[in-house]
Amino acid sequence: YAAGYRDSSYLRLPSDNWLGGLGNWGDATKWSTGLPGPGNDVFIITTLDNVTLNVDATIGSLTLGSGAYGIPELTGDGARHSLNIPGALTVSNYFLLDLNNVAASVGSGRNVATGSSNQVLVSDGGSLNVTGDVTNGGTFNIGANSSLTVTGSLNNTNTFSIDGSAATAHIGSVNNSASFVISGPPGLVTTIGSVTNTGAFVFDGGATLNVSGDFFSGGDNSVLSLGAGSVVLGSLTLGPGTPDYFGGDIFGPLSLTVNGDAS
Repeated sequence: YAAGYRDSSYLRLPSDNWLGGLGNWGDATKWSTGLPGPGNDVFIITTLDNVTLNVDATIGSLTLGSGAYGIPELTGDGARHSLNIPGALTVSNYFLLDLNNVAASVGSGRNVATGSSNQVLVSDGGSLNVTGDVTNGGTFNIGANSSLTVTGSLNNTNTFSIDGSAATAHIGSVNNSASFVISGPPGLVTTIGSVTNTGAFVFDGGATLNVSGDFFSGGDNSVLSLGAGSVVLGSLTLGPGTPDYFGGDIFGPLSLTVNGDAS
């Protein structure tokens, strides 16, 4: 960099910590430095936190999780709210984040990372837009009438699922080494740039899946199961591994189109 230049992405913002217990995000007395804003790195990290997002919020970054079993949580109050995070979103172990009817965004080039014993739910008309990557080590679910957009890659090492009517997901690429399930009625639409599957990838329920690039599935523990619905792939590469299943199920037939090579 030129002399005197400082990359702002390396500058830490003043922290604002939830003081613990049950309460509403909009209650300034529950925070260490008052109601958090765009200039704050926000932490909700004590064991018994139960925070309800009852206002629109824009903050610098958000870190959730106690690191000890206690099921702390951050949930919406059911009304429509926005949560804008130009920095990173980190959900550590033993935390529940439920974006029920919350429109959440994570800023350019930033990542969403989740720990091994947490839950991230996008539900009841909620949305999560990530301009960057998602690394999921816990349980991540996109429910009915809700949406996920990830411009980069989604790296899944635990349990990821999309289900429910009118759920949508638009993902740059998927790297799955565990369980990735798309299950829902017609109207559930998932678009992905490319897929690398070395775990279990299951599609059923009459949903729609469009992969514009290559879909690779292979490895000693890989499973690819395509049940009822519509699947369009740019190309398909099947490596060694457990047998794959292509065909309909109790929800109806499978329509499979491969626009390029299949091997």
